[in-house]
Amino acid sequence: MDKKEIITFEHFMAMYYCNNNEKPTQGILEKYSSFYRSMEDQEVVDELLIDLALIKTEIFDNELNDILKRYGFGISINEFRLLIDPMLSVLKE
Repeated sequence: MDKKEIITFEHFMAMYYCNNNEKPTQGILEKYSSFYRSMEDQEVVDELLIDLALIKTEIFDNELNDILKRYGFGISINEFRLLIDPMLSVLKE
């Protein structure tokens, strides 16, 4: 997967990193997703929903792993995938 395909996700995670100081959990990501949704235009939220759907279903290369290491306090791809559905619910509200 090309990194530019998930650029909105990278932005989301960079913003998460700037506003939090711990590894993502379901509760923290639900609150942060709600906050992000209130800050961004619907178009950006829609792009994030697309990126999350890709992350949930696609096989990834090292770029996604790097994003999670850089901005997700080392959360693994598999750990993060378990948190996607609750995030999707909040972002779709």
